Amino acid sequence: MAEFKLDTGQTSVEDIQPTCNNYCGPCETRLVTSAPKYWCNSCEEGLCAECFEHHKAIKASRSHITVEFTKFLKLKPFIATIETECKIHGLPFELYCPNHEATCCSFCATLDHSTCLGLKSLPNVVATFRESEYLNHLDRRFDVLVNNIDKIIENRASTKETISYQLMKSRSDIQTLRKEINTHLDNLEIHLASKSDKIIEDEKESIEKILQKLVEKKRNVNQLRNNFTELKIGGTNLQVFISSKQIDKAISKEGESLNSVMAEENMSELNLKFTLDPNLKDSIGQLLDVHLEKDKSTVILDSSTKLSCQIVSEDVTKVTTILQTNFDKSVFQKIQMLPVLQPYCQRGR
Repeated sequence: MAEFKLDTGQTSVEDIQPTCNNYCGPCETRLVTSAPKYWCNSCEEGLCAECFEHHKAIKASRSHITVEFTKFLKLKPFIATIETECKIHGLPFELYCPNHEATCCSFCATLDHSTCLGLKSLPNVVATFRESEYLNHLDRRFDVLVNNIDKIIENRASTKETISYQLMKSRSDIQTLRKEINTHLDNLEIHLASKSDKIIEDEKESIEKILQKLVEKKRNVNQLRNNFTELKIGGTNLQVFISSKQIDKAISKEGESLNSVMAEENMSELNLKFTLDPNLKDSIGQLLDVHLEKDKSTVILDSSTKLSCQIVSEDVTKVTTILQTNFDKSVFQKIQMLPVLQPYCQRGR
């Protein structure tokens, strides 16, 4: 069973330890402790209401991106997962390689990208990235991913209801048969009821588990989406650019995870079938059994926005795509159990 794990960077505000960021930066330099009302991502410090007005008026900081401090606290753990410096050399990212779709520092550019053509200045790339079609594409991929999760949840919930209904109907059929033949079927009825109960309970448990995981998966995807939406509003261009690449990979991974879910046994379409030989009353030794029939899943996942790779072109608002569903009681002592049909699962494509 594939496990669903998605790092949303979610941390409650209560979990954030007090730091100097909890005070207005300019006021603190004057040895005054003022509670911040806003946060400047460019200056990386809080601003009280008064300093915020000055900050907006000063020409040097007029274009800085600011957000409400409460929103910053919610977004802070997510921003902390975005790496803006090279792990190897400890230098800030300065260049972008379209061939590898990777940000790099000056050392990495020399060592690992010396033969790559079209290295671009990262500030130039991220300057207009916020207006690029790539961000709209990520939003569409979020929509498709959540929609696919909803499809599977709806399918599993419907199947759960269907087999529950079929279970009740099969028991009714068993009761009708019992009245028609004789009391010697009592033991067989008990056996069939017990077996069908076990089959359905096992399948219900399996479906319930996948429903819980899918609901959790959807919650994590939505949380990641909300964080990214907030980041697009309040984060720096660099943070939005780098996180978009990470999120793109996370979405692809989750999409592949959904496809793997479709290939699992517990995604089979279930139908509880009560097997009754029509010649039972005239034929001694005929078999009677109950089994669970499994067919291909009818869920069709939407993959209309699937992209394997994105290249930032000279105009970063343009994205180039690379293409990377009368009876003798002794008769019933000879009854053998029919095997449960093996599942045939549809792999999601």
